[in-house]
Amino acid sequence: MKILWITNLLLPGACKVLGVQAPVVGGWMQASAMALVDQPDLQLAVATVYTGKDLKVFTHDRITYYLLPSQK
Repeated sequence: MKILWITNLLLPGACKVLGVQAPVVGGWMQASAMALVDQPDLQLAVATVYTGKDLKVFTHDRITYYLLPSQK
């Protein structure tokens, strides 16, 4: 099963790759994401906005991240 999770918060895994500080809110989201990827035959992708200028796609800790540049 494939799951696409859309959120407005960068998860700690994405923050680690980007080299930015992880938010102090939304800890339940990281815990839920890790519980999901522990399930066999499940692929998790997380899409969110970030302050960069380019689309970034990468995998970290078995989660595929799609970082969409935000426009101000």
